[in-house]
Amino acid sequence: MKRQILNIVLLFCVVSIAGCRLDLEVLGDGVVAVTDDSDGSLVFSCADTCSDKLSPIEIKDVTIASTANPGSAFVTFLMNGEVSPGPVSTYYGLYFSVERGRFIHVSQDVKAIFHDEQDLLAVKRSGYIACMLSVIEGLVCWGSEEQGLQQRVKDIPPEFKFADDFIVVREDVCAVVGMQVACWGTHEIDLTHLNNVSEIAAGHQTACVINGNEVVCWEGGELQSNVPALVNPTDLRIDGYTVCIDDNAEEVCWR
Repeated sequence: MKRQILNIVLLFCVVSIAGCRLDLEVLGDGVVAVTDDSDGSLVFSCADTCSDKLSPIEIKDVTIASTANPGSAFVTFLMNGEVSPGPVSTYYGLYFSVERGRFIHVSQDVKAIFHDEQDLLAVKRSGYIACMLSVIEGLVCWGSEEQGLQQRVKDIPPEFKFADDFIVVREDVCAVVGMQVACWGTHEIDLTHLNNVSEIAAGHQTACVINGNEVVCWEGGELQSNVPALVNPTDLRIDGYTVCIDDNAEEVCWR
């Protein structure tokens, strides 16, 4: 059975005009190295636009790692339209793996995005979205094409383009301007009643703000009702699913 699958993949690569390829594009000032996980050897490195023709009979899992040049910072990888949450990503079975019996893509299209460090205020990512806040460009976001997020997170409300702060929480982006907050992405939630926002934080799926003397939290498109009554909340923080706040210097946490 494995031999039949291998023959199909070989035929596909032969008849394909481009063949089986890893296409890598570096946007900004940085270098990307592709190494073979089996022995750590360098497959190739790239600082511009590079391609490598893949041999489908090789068993090769590879690590794709970014290195920003001085004065630059890594923002995100876009791999076949999907956001990679960190500066290092591993592809298992990038070439056809007889042992694992799977073939991920005939062609891998990888973009590595870097940005001028002096212009970059913040970078935040989830497994589906990556955003950067730039002095010149304001808030710029990339979303997973598979989740249908690319256009939804790219279309940032104009009044929140130059945000004071922002979060990325799973499939949504939320931003604060002045003392107002708004979110966009997969879920819709009306936060227009919050007009005294001083802090915002995100966990795995939960987002919260300090709004005056209260904390307001939501998950997806729904406000949460388990937030305790508070007097003087400060220092909002979320670790995974646990929300913590200092209330008159006393730590209060809930899930």
